[in-house]
Amino acid sequence: LVPIAISIWLLSTLPIVTRLEPQQKQTVIKELISGFHYCFTNNYFLQLLVLMAIGQVIYHTTLGFLAAYVYDILQSTAIVYGSLHLIFSIGGILVGIFSGRIMKYLKNWFPIVATGMLTFCLFSLAIQASLTLVAISCIGIGYCTTWIRTNLQAIQQSSTKEQFHGRTASIRMFLNQGSVVCLSPIVGYFAQQQGIHIVFIILTCISIVGIAISIILMKNTQFTLTVHKFKN
Repeated sequence: LVPIAISIWLLSTLPIVTRLEPQQKQTVIKELISGFHYCFTNNYFLQLLVLMAIGQVIYHTTLGFLAAYVYDILQSTAIVYGSLHLIFSIGGILVGIFSGRIMKYLKNWFPIVATGMLTFCLFSLAIQASLTLVAISCIGIGYCTTWIRTNLQAIQQSSTKEQFHGRTASIRMFLNQGSVVCLSPIVGYFAQQQGIHIVFIILTCISIVGIAISIILMKNTQFTLTVHKFKN
């Protein structure tokens, strides 16, 4: 109850700002259509959305099949699974510590570096590597997927017109979660037929697609200018 009370008190101290702006009333359907039109008619936004969806799919699919990978491929215990899950989460935490500093050096190259590292880590799992390399790959996947999703989301929000912030956020979540919902059963089917290693072969191929999109994205002038603002 104490954290709730503190949160309510902090919220009550925030200033109330009212904005009087004439707004045209639109139906939910019209707003949704305009949001999709805004995102999907702009190659820059479309590339950002696809890369974030790729990061989301790889993140959730890796976690979802990690237990089966440990039991079937590594033939290890629940302790190993718990340790790898912990290491995976630590990779995401490290993004908050090192992401800003790394961005200063990589600039608009960071999507290529992130997807390249991600591909290597996924391929290491696909070829049934040693436990040590699997652990390194898990922390790399946790880091790279979180890096891709958080940084590109910030860049997208910074590049979006104010009146479209809510709609683009909704579309981003729709694509992120929708891609996981659509691909997870397909990946699960192939895992049932071919074995768990096929999951990470599929994810490696998806990550390679991310590399191709990153190469196109880094040449975009708007992306370069936005990243330049963030690195400062």
